[in-house]
Amino acid sequence: MLATTIPSCTSILTGATHPQLSPFSSYRQTVPQLLALPEHCHMCEPARQSTRIECSAIAEPDPPSEFRVQWLTPLRTRLLVACLLAVQLVGALVLVVRSSATRNEPAHLAAGLALWHQSDPWVYCVNPPLARLLIAAPVVLDATISTQALSRARSKGGREEFRLGFALSQENRAHFHRYIVLARIAGLGWMLVGGVLLYRFASELFGRVAGVVATGLWTTDPMVLAHGSLATPDVPATVLFLATVYLTHRCMFCHRRARCAMILSVAVMTGAAVATKFTAVLLLPLFSIMLAWKLISPGRHLLLSLLELTASLCLYMFVVVIVCWAVYGFDGFGTKIGVMQVNSHLGSAIVTAFSQLALFEHLPAPLPPAMIVGLDLQQCDFEGQQDSYVRGMMDDSGWWWFYLYAMSVKCTEGTLVLSVLAAASMLVWRGGASRAAWMLTTLPLALVFCTASAKSGFTNHLRYVLPCFPFVFLMVASLFRPAMQQALGKALRSLLLTTLVASGAAAALVFPNSLGYFNTMSGGVATGWWHLGDSNVDWGQDIIRLRDWIDSQPSGTGVAVEISHYIDLNCYLAGRTVRHAEADYIVLDAASLVLIDHKEPVVEGCVQRIGASLFVFARRP
Repeated sequence: MLATTIPSCTSILTGATHPQLSPFSSYRQTVPQLLALPEHCHMCEPARQSTRIECSAIAEPDPPSEFRVQWLTPLRTRLLVACLLAVQLVGALVLVVRSSATRNEPAHLAAGLALWHQSDPWVYCVNPPLARLLIAAPVVLDATISTQALSRARSKGGREEFRLGFALSQENRAHFHRYIVLARIAGLGWMLVGGVLLYRFASELFGRVAGVVATGLWTTDPMVLAHGSLATPDVPATVLFLATVYLTHRCMFCHRRARCAMILSVAVMTGAAVATKFTAVLLLPLFSIMLAWKLISPGRHLLLSLLELTASLCLYMFVVVIVCWAVYGFDGFGTKIGVMQVNSHLGSAIVTAFSQLALFEHLPAPLPPAMIVGLDLQQCDFEGQQDSYVRGMMDDSGWWWFYLYAMSVKCTEGTLVLSVLAAASMLVWRGGASRAAWMLTTLPLALVFCTASAKSGFTNHLRYVLPCFPFVFLMVASLFRPAMQQALGKALRSLLLTTLVASGAAAALVFPNSLGYFNTMSGGVATGWWHLGDSNVDWGQDIIRLRDWIDSQPSGTGVAVEISHYIDLNCYLAGRTVRHAEADYIVLDAASLVLIDHKEPVVEGCVQRIGASLFVFARRP
């Protein structure tokens, strides 16, 4: 009797006995019905147990066969993803070897070595230490490196990282590029992990084809490739940010008995992300919002839900703090809040607000002192006045629209077009994906982008919003979910695929100038220096190409170099340059060129371009 009145689990998941549940209904609607079935249903119990384990990995049931990509079997999918990651790795290895040290890399390397040799987390404290701890590890094992420069006296919280990086390059002039290469190789794994994570995340949200699309965008994006091949924390922080959101997704749909373990895993990953870059602090409100949305829902007792939410968030915050202390080596543990100084307006306001509490100054600092001082110094940078540049304009403060403009000229045309279409489709029709999928895709993107745009004290680096990029790729991948492909005609599906391929081709054509990539709509690499400055186009990455150009000139040709950098240029150009008065050619970088004339994207008198950032001028008699 029971078998005739209650549908089986398989029939519920496929919508066979419920016409209102199409094969594209979200598992958020179908799984609760499954779990509500009587425990003594012998027909449904096996499916019930397997669904409890796997429901977090289900984005939607498979579409009808006529809407599947027939040749994209699971095995071929994995091979395709592996090929994409292999191509990205080969490109990154070329950049690792052929790109000179950028402006920030010597400082990160010096800070990492100080952490290994002296357990000092205060060098470069505006960036947390986890990433540089890893990138400096292989350099520490190289017995030929000299670190006497790091033993010079320095003050805690002082911005001395660039001076130490310069001294380190002077002290190890002959082999400095080798140390940079070792540090870069140590960080290449982050890109591969990011590609795998993006494939898993997109596949679970929008299907297997969407996973391949997201991975393809990640592996061919010039920004990801350029910064992933550098010894900087930007890509590691981006990958850890993505990993935390992915685990949040798994936590939301795991079985209740496994939720505590999942919260712990999310907390550990959040702590690691915060200990890599301070932008990851935004993961704290993000997880709180998603967990509240999960626990406080219709049909659940409000008071019990609030108690569970409070307990879960307390556990989460406690673990995040412990992980941060551990990464900082518990340096300064027990330091009283009263002995710490903050200089930013925001930090002062927080201290003033809490100073009314009794014994506040005698309480131990909840976070490592180096972390608190680093956050305060970073906030001072955003509150102060620093030169910012965009599209021929220079000011002592930034612009709220900078990141929008920077993405419009730095992202490939295919990514821009597809992301606009994806955003429009989300507003018009969200079929084939759960509400949680859209929240996990758009909420991290909005949090990072809006927070960065609000901090307009200075705006020079698009890499500050690099954690947004995986979620842009997820948005684009949502266009390739089965329900959307069913709704679109064959011509529109072909157009989407063509746009995607064109995006990858555009990125490949500019290689190895990936760091200085600008899309064709903005004029390409030729005029990129005029649109944006600093790490967007000129970060000192083309000095090896300059060395090769000088070596190719006839004997006796004098070349003078005027390049802004934080290393000793003799690491690359020893014996190859002359004084300005003796030069036949003068080499300027984009940063110097902008200071001379930035009103129009035209360079008069340039006889040679080297890479994306260097300009050669013939010296006038």
